[in-house]
Amino acid sequence: MLGDGFDAQVFRRQLEDMLRGAAAAADAGYPDNEGLVIDPETGIPSLKPHRPEGLTPSAKRLEQEIKARMPERTLIGILSRTAYWVQWWRRFGPASGNEPKLADPFGRYVLTTFVKGTNMGPYEAARHIPGVSGHELSYTANRHFSIVLLNEAIADLVNAHARLDISQAWGDGTAAAADGTHMDTYLDNLLAETSVRYGKPGGIAYHHISDTYIALFTHFIPCGVWEAVYIIEGLLKNTSEVQPTTVHADTQGQSQPVFALAHLLGFDLMPRIRNWKGMTFYRPSKQTEYVHIDALFGEPGKNTIDFDLIESQFRHLMRVAVSVREGAISSSTLLKRLRSGSKKNATYAAFREVGRVIRTVQLSVTWNLAVAEIISVRYDHGLRRCVGHGGAGGEVAGARQARASGRVVAGVDRPGAGAPDDRRLCPRIGRVPGDVRAGERRPADREPGPHRRLCTGVDLKAESSGCECGLNRLGLGPGQRHHPAAPGAGPAVLRLPHGRRTA
Repeated sequence: MLGDGFDAQVFRRQLEDMLRGAAAAADAGYPDNEGLVIDPETGIPSLKPHRPEGLTPSAKRLEQEIKARMPERTLIGILSRTAYWVQWWRRFGPASGNEPKLADPFGRYVLTTFVKGTNMGPYEAARHIPGVSGHELSYTANRHFSIVLLNEAIADLVNAHARLDISQAWGDGTAAAADGTHMDTYLDNLLAETSVRYGKPGGIAYHHISDTYIALFTHFIPCGVWEAVYIIEGLLKNTSEVQPTTVHADTQGQSQPVFALAHLLGFDLMPRIRNWKGMTFYRPSKQTEYVHIDALFGEPGKNTIDFDLIESQFRHLMRVAVSVREGAISSSTLLKRLRSGSKKNATYAAFREVGRVIRTVQLSVTWNLAVAEIISVRYDHGLRRCVGHGGAGGEVAGARQARASGRVVAGVDRPGAGAPDDRRLCPRIGRVPGDVRAGERRPADREPGPHRRLCTGVDLKAESSGCECGLNRLGLGPGQRHHPAAPGAGPAVLRLPHGRRTA
């Protein structure tokens, strides 16, 4: 919860100090800033483009070595192996929470996940997969799958991926990127609209991707909606152990109310901003002037922040932020209401003023950093799209804002929120392990009820022979290596959670 002594005056002082400090640092660092140039006559800023140096010889050798040691896998093979190792398939089942009345739930759930994930359709998939009918796949998808169970299975995969050594080579999980992808749909869909950009009907799959290169959460939203209203929703609904505090997006991932709400909830919103040269900077007071960057703030005495309004609306800002954090109101619903048409609404005006502060601070901090520092902090950290110097229209990306006390409601608890033989998929052959067949005892790591909590790791050496038979029915053996190791490579080692591994 909010700390003792935190009130409207403290919040106002935090914002004022943040804005004054960022603008003063940008003004003092401008003479030494080689990347930023402000036209003395027009006051229009411009950023010098960054030229990449290309791959080094050592990076090319590393890429060749990885390709030599890492065999290609088919999509069904990947699904089968992860289902066996992580046991995510046990999340699915009837809505009653009882054991599935299926002869082979492991194979049926893996096949259904493949069919739905590839958007192939059950009856089209049944034409190419022997031993299963379209009715069986459709029945399993409608009766044993749901959005809630699917998100639980995704969280299991994200948690298992976060414990792998290789995932730490990409990032530490504190940052994520959000962007949308057009998906074709039928016209008689409630979310289907004709996209002006793509010229065909469909919807937008809005993904949140972690800096460890794994998808955390996905929304399906209509075409034409401003994507920024959904950017915080995905962060709050992410129930995995990977909880990013920094989110990158494109121009549609930002607006003044979104900047404000992200700040109140403890997130650093750092989008690429198209046409940033026309962005207005805001002064902390009418008397504030700067030596080098004053042209960015417009005419002297104008474009100032109304801190009195922010202070007077403090209780409403906190009430809204806590309601969103606790799940009493959806952030997307709130942000749809906080739009430019609500100018007469005092709460919207307060959100707008806070957003102006945060956006001005972000741009000031970004420009005051050397290009090499931005690259080292963000580009090499795994999110390439965060740096957009130059390019058509010019885009500028955010850098981490140095604010120790800027997170207002961050303390509020978040609601619980291939190998050729991989293609041998014959559901008729073999069985799943005896301890997970329908009608027999539950595994020790599975609780009754629809919301099942799973053990985080599986020791492959300790598995029964029946489980090996169940995996072999997909043409895959546990720990099986289909390609010989590269010269000089040791035995294949599969790292599992809690330090377990199998060779």
